Amino acid sequence: IEQAKRPLQGLEAAAEPADGKLLRFVPTKGKKTPKDEVSLRDIDPVQFQVIVRGNATPLETLDQKMAYMRVHPGALYLNQHMAYFVEELDMTGRIAWVVP
Repeated sequence: IEQAKRPLQGLEAAAEPADGKLLRFVPTKGKKTPKDEVSLRDIDPVQFQVIVRGNATPLETLDQKMAYMRVHPGALYLNQHMAYFVEELDMTGRIAWVVP
């Protein structure tokens, strides 16, 4: 029972020990938080890149579900207030080719 009363190590909880001083857990520098370690966009293993034809850098990366909804051939794709026409959705290369 005594072990259950001691604060658990590594939790972000405040505990008041017998001497009356307040102790707090402070994460160490350099350690990433869970939200920084795992991106919710990377849950789906199938990712499509949206690339402007003639340019090598992708505008955005979309998971498979969003790619089918937003960058199907003939769609108008909006990215940062710019409209792009989707020419092709390459299923094998997982690339959506767009033009301004």
